Amino acid sequence: MLSLKEETRYGLRGYTDGTRSYFAVSTLLDILSPMPSGWIDAEALELGAVLHRALFLLSKDDRAPTASAFPRVDAVVDWLSQNGLRVVEAETPRMTDRGWAGRPDALLQRGRGRGRIVCDVKFAEGLVPRYEVQLELYRRLFSPLPQMLLLQIPKSGKVNPKWLKPNPAHYAAGLNALSVLNWRLRYGTRTR
Repeated sequence: MLSLKEETRYGLRGYTDGTRSYFAVSTLLDILSPMPSGWIDAEALELGAVLHRALFLLSKDDRAPTASAFPRVDAVVDWLSQNGLRVVEAETPRMTDRGWAGRPDALLQRGRGRGRIVCDVKFAEGLVPRYEVQLELYRRLFSPLPQMLLLQIPKSGKVNPKWLKPNPAHYAAGLNALSVLNWRLRYGTRTR
């Protein structure tokens, strides 16, 4: 796998491998379902950063800290363990030959060779449809295609797993967003 670095091109988030640029999945989602600046609260952003570190440690067969000052993060780590899910990768940038890249929260393994799962965690009171498109696009970063799991952790700290089925409409929406972005870059700024 080539090494990807984050970049901003034309004001859009993305990645580069040094020879080609890739739109970030989040950039595609913003085309489909724009959200106002600051729509994710500061606490959720902080929890996400702590979770990413914990998942990284788990992916290196290191124990993630427990009984921390972040009980909602502990809830995720405990839930993964209780359900026999092992973190194989965490926040690893990947790209497709179609022109997008992303960093899923985690690639999980259930047991020995019983299947891989791409997982994204949301510290949110509710889930929005763009999250399902996000997971469908993340799923396409892997071969063979893994299962999809969306974990919602509201302020109550209860882990709400949502197993997603492949959805061709979500994939098509992502491809359409990619087409719109490519069109905008090619033709959107021209004047006659």
